[in-house]
Amino acid sequence: MYLFSITFVHDMENDYMENDYKSELTLKIAEVFMRLGVRSVNMDDIARNLSVSKKTIYKYFKDKGDVVNEVTSILIKGEECSIQGIIDESENAIDEIIRVSEFANQMLKNMHPSVMFDLMKYYPESFTIFYNHKNVFVAKTVKENLLRGIEEGLYRGNLNADIISKLYLAKIDAIWNQEVFPSAEFTYSQIHLEMIRYHIRGIASPKGLDYLSKRISTQLPNL
Repeated sequence: MYLFSITFVHDMENDYMENDYKSELTLKIAEVFMRLGVRSVNMDDIARNLSVSKKTIYKYFKDKGDVVNEVTSILIKGEECSIQGIIDESENAIDEIIRVSEFANQMLKNMHPSVMFDLMKYYPESFTIFYNHKNVFVAKTVKENLLRGIEEGLYRGNLNADIISKLYLAKIDAIWNQEVFPSAEFTYSQIHLEMIRYHIRGIASPKGLDYLSKRISTQLPNL
């Protein structure tokens, strides 16, 4: 929904077998990208930050573009797995969207502000991987959350799930728009938090708003 986190990278590293060296290497490179950006890091920087030789890097990746593609793919797969786990464990639709949003916001806090711009402008193949994730997995989970919330009586019964889910995806695109939200003035996590506030309060029924207010008062004072 969302994309990339240093904390998330560490968590994913524990999920891979020790002998899967390429996966381990890819996740360590992801950490470097999240900390320093993508375009500004060359193969020498990667080797130096990982304390390995460039020969080792080129054994597993043919070039920088291949590295970026592999990093994007592995993080997207891990993110989808984590989000699905959150969905499966959530008490109701509002609990689900709050927990998924907390997960996403933590990732955004740890993302270098140039990452999405770098992908869009210099690594279109990698950006397409993210774009497809957004327009397939995210679109599906958002729409299913809306339908769940309507069924539970927590969302307005008269909302159009198709339209609202498309509006949600458009707001995700707006997060990365430097003309609308310059990185010198806004962080990704700030924009995302306001987006979620706007989204939940716009779709919630009176019953949903009552549940939300109780959740906020006990656990989420900033939402």
